[in-house]
Amino acid sequence: MNIFIGSSAEAHEKGILLEVAKIVEDCKMNPIRWNQSPSIFEAAKCTLENLEDMIKEKNIEGSIFIYSGDDRTWYRGKDVGKPRDNVIFEHGLFSGKLGRTKSIIIKYGNVELPTDLSGITYIDFSDGKKTRGEIDLRNWLLNLQTNNRELLIAGKIKSQAEELNQQLIIRSFKNLEAAKPIIIEKAQNALEIKILANKGLEFIGADNSLISLAEISKYQHLKRLKVILLSPNSSWINRGIMALRKYESLDDFKNELSSTHIIVEMGMKKIIKNLQLEKSGIKYQNGEPYFRFIMIDDSVFVSTYAETPTEQVRDLPVFELKKNFGSLYGSLKKHFNDLWVNNSEFSKTYKEHFDVEVSAGGLVFSHYNSNIYIALVQRDDGSWVLPKGHKKISDNSIEETALREVSEETGLSHTKLRCLRKIDTYAYDESAIIYNINKVNHFYLMEYISDDLNELHTDFEHLSAKWWNINEELPFMFYIYQKILINETIKKEFNIDVKLNER
Repeated sequence: MNIFIGSSAEAHEKGILLEVAKIVEDCKMNPIRWNQSPSIFEAAKCTLENLEDMIKEKNIEGSIFIYSGDDRTWYRGKDVGKPRDNVIFEHGLFSGKLGRTKSIIIKYGNVELPTDLSGITYIDFSDGKKTRGEIDLRNWLLNLQTNNRELLIAGKIKSQAEELNQQLIIRSFKNLEAAKPIIIEKAQNALEIKILANKGLEFIGADNSLISLAEISKYQHLKRLKVILLSPNSSWINRGIMALRKYESLDDFKNELSSTHIIVEMGMKKIIKNLQLEKSGIKYQNGEPYFRFIMIDDSVFVSTYAETPTEQVRDLPVFELKKNFGSLYGSLKKHFNDLWVNNSEFSKTYKEHFDVEVSAGGLVFSHYNSNIYIALVQRDDGSWVLPKGHKKISDNSIEETALREVSEETGLSHTKLRCLRKIDTYAYDESAIIYNINKVNHFYLMEYISDDLNELHTDFEHLSAKWWNINEELPFMFYIYQKILINETIKKEFNIDVKLNER
């Protein structure tokens, strides 16, 4: 959901514009600031024309205007601040286009609102009122999101059978070529992509692959790319492949498979380097391939392998399944994760990229209603962990990595996290064993400072995030060393013996 934020230049200089934009981001929405770079205003157009066009072209669904006392005026016997005329005018434009409930005012500082706006409820971000104002703003954003979703649902008039079909299979395509434009569009906006194939070159590794090397720059949102291909050492190749191959020998097929894998690995190496991806690479499965697919965030495009020797897999239909209750998406994801962990081996690309891994995170606590809470995030398997992640080249220190990762994985505002001190470093855990890597983990004790215990919002890599009262039983933890860390730290800091669910 795109939210436009308007203000004066002075409000930006005081930091209030960026603060509001960060809250919009925290609520999983996209802030569009009037002064962002590159500019949202097109050359040769007047401001009014730009704003009117932008509402439609950028699909603006809500707007926030910051009224700050930038101009001084004498009003009814006293000197008061008033907002800039252009801010008032633009607020009126957006209010007319979107509706008054979708265009709100944030009052900042000692500012007199125009008489025509009397009676309109505003959000106050003045000194001493900012905490309450942030809560009100988050509530407004949440309601806006909920109402928008309800309108979309109400607008879809389908029979019960059609709705069920929409949940299970979104659409089918004659072959991969027919599905290609849709897959590319989704992939270029994806956070995570998983690919399961035999050779894999149609998906990745060349300029004409679905993930084209010639268009790497279009994958700026991508955080993780995992590929599983068929190992030339797979027992299935020696046992059953020739039943499906008509003109080539077993050695011919293995040589072609290996040669194709080299090209795909070279392409993967280039993608990882250009996009600075983490936890990304290629593995080779030793089992039998039943189908191939490309999984993109909340959709998976899947096709079976040929049932007769004369059929080419490129000619078989492709089905798009969406991540929904009752769909096969979850089963395919589980199958991929099981192959990745239990029945495959790392390629050279992955090993080169992850032989040494540095992670940092935090044990975050907060005081609320005379209780102490800690923040945990939930893995795909249902177990819980402390928020942490990999150090990026752009991070200036391990502490900066820890704060950034905690903020990303919990949704907590970076400005409200206080890093107290490093509490532990360890180089051994369960994931290091699974992935056969050298790993160093750094953990910091952090305090979340706020009058309220805000709901946590995790990233795409985890199922959920939640505050846990340390006086009550904590959930099942995945990492043994994190159990020890939580126990010892809470005992030392708060003199409380933690109870952990041991299943």
